[in-house]
Order: sequence, then structure tokens, then C-alpha cells
Amino acid sequence: MDIQYASEKYLKPLISLIEGERNQKTFEKYISGLILENKSFSTLEISKKTEEKELSQLYYFLKQGIDWRKILYTQAKTVLNDNNTEDFFLLIDSTPIVQKYAEHRITKNDFVDISEMKSVPNNEVVGLYITNGDIYNPLEFKFWSSSKITNSDDYKKKPKMLIEMLQYYGMNGIPVKKVLFDAFFNSKANLKWLMENKYTFITRIERNRIVFVNGERYVLKELGLNDGESVICELQGIKESVKILRFWHQSEEYYIVTNDLGTTDDNLKQGYLDRWGVEVFHREAKQKLGLQKMLVRSFRKLVNRIGFICVVYAFLTAIKQQVKVSVGKTKRKIQDFIYSTHDSADRLGQFIFC
Repeated sequence: MDIQYASEKYLKPLISLIEGERNQKTFEKYISGLILENKSFSTLEISKKTEEKELSQLYYFLKQGIDWRKILYTQAKTVLNDNNTEDFFLLIDSTPIVQKYAEHRITKNDFVDISEMKSVPNNEVVGLYITNGDIYNPLEFKFWSSSKITNSDDYKKKPKMLIEMLQYYGMNGIPVKKVLFDAFFNSKANLKWLMENKYTFITRIERNRIVFVNGERYVLKELGLNDGESVICELQGIKESVKILRFWHQSEEYYIVTNDLGTTDDNLKQGYLDRWGVEVFHREAKQKLGLQKMLVRSFRKLVNRIGFICVVYAFLTAIKQQVKVSVGKTKRKIQDFIYSTHDSADRLGQFIFC
């Protein structure tokens, strides 16, 4: 895919969603910096490579209120228009922002000293993604922080975020209704909501889950399913039938459940394994775009930093689908091309956002 074509399709339409011409230019600059720089990209480094923007202009732009949900949905709808929507499915997952030696944690309303606290969990990003296995478009992300440091009025359990994100998703007219997620999000409330709202789901469940087969009550592991064997049953507290498959993968036992009773066992297994693609997003976003390195002190700056990473990652995967290499190599291809023809990030901005 031509870089200019991709930017024209997947980046340039986003500029009009930013208020103010000055902010629009800074938005372009930050996107350019993430594309050009390594995982240690910072406002200081990109400022050294620009001719117009100073450190303060870029850093303080992260304090702006940006509607990332609107931006990410706009980008995703453009991608879907260029591809077969039948190939896409939804993913919901979370990833920690590891701060091994940090003495503070960011919350929605505070910057909390944890130096005297014990075992404070890392903050996490909980995301909703739409993907065909090659293109990964984040649609929405939420920021989770532990109840140990979060105001009780602001605290939300991660499983509850699934319904919140899908409720907004349902208002956007996107026809994709298949969703994959791991066991952490498989609460009874979530599964019932998905069934009531006509979603097809695939998720992992615990081996001690209570199920009913022909009206008889069992603990799932006591059914004695063989490797690769499935059963039609009901989960406790949910009246609709589901299909559960047991299999082993990489020396680990899995029980996978779906409400698509007509799917084959092979398709069910592969459908769940497709979920692992989101781990590639987490790894590449951390290693290539700096998701792991969040040198900010406020909630809004943190959210904006994550939003930029999501936009750039979706852009890179749209190109990756055509060139058939990793996101890191896709980024290097762009860098090699730009540095061979342009001498600064300002030239990159002119090239991408012309």
C-alpha cells in the first residue's frame, strides 16, 4: 500500500476532529513523531527534529481534551469500508502498564504516592478492538487503576467495562457481531447481555464451572471430555444453550465456550486461538510505539498518549496487511523512505498530511 494513499485514507480525515488549527498542526506533529521515532519517543526528542514545534508546544498539547473514541471509530469505519467486514471480529482484552520501580500511580483524579503501600497492582489499559487478523483497529480504551488507590466513586471492575464499551459500539452501525475475550471477562452478567443483544461470543471458561447437560447438574471437569471433544449444555444461571470444547494447546488445558452452536470444533478452537493476535498488539505497541514507557504525571496526558499510539498502530497495520511484514519492519520501511527524501519531521508532516 502506498504510504501517501494510506495517510490520505486513515490519518488525514482525523485532523478535522481536532479543534483549532494550531492544535491540528500539533496533532499532525505528534503522529509524525510516533511514526519516525523508536519506543523511547518523547516530546523532547521530536522537538530536536522539528523546525517549528518546541518542547512546550508538544508536551502541553497532551493536556488537551481529545475525543479518542470519535477519532478511533472514524478511523475504523474507513478501514472497514476498504475491506470485507465479514472477515472482521471484535476483541476485548487488557494489558498492564508496568512501572516496576515507580513510587507513584496515576488515577483519574490524582497522582498517588504508593511508596508506603504493599502490592499495588499495575495500572491497566482495557481495550475494544476490531480486527481481521492483520489490521488491528482499537475502537475504545479505558484506563483501570486498583481500588487501593482509586476514589470509590471512580473505581470500576474490569469485567463491567465490556458492556459499557459494547453499548457504545452498538450505536455506531458497524455490522460485526462476533466478539472474543479471555476468561476474566466471562461473568454471567456479561454472557447474558451478549446473548440478549445478539452477539456471538467465544471465550475461555474455568474447569470448575457448573453446567447442565440434559437437565443434569455437573462440574465441567467431571464431564470427562476428551481432548478435542465438545458438548452442548447450559451454564448455571443462563438458560440458553452453549457449546463447550476441551482441548490442549502448548501443554495447557482449555475449555472454550460459544453460543454459536453450529460452529465446528475445529473452527471453535481456531476462533479462540485468533484471540492471541491482541497479544501481538500489546507487544508491538510496547516495543515499537512506547506503550510501556509513559513519562507523564496526569491522567489526561496518559490517556492522550495511549490514544496517539492506538491511531498510529492502526495506520501501520493497514500498511502491514499489504507489505506482509511486522509492524516494526513496516515502521522502518516508512522511516527509510522518509529519511532518504526528507530531512526533518516537519518534512514528514508535509508528506503525510499534505
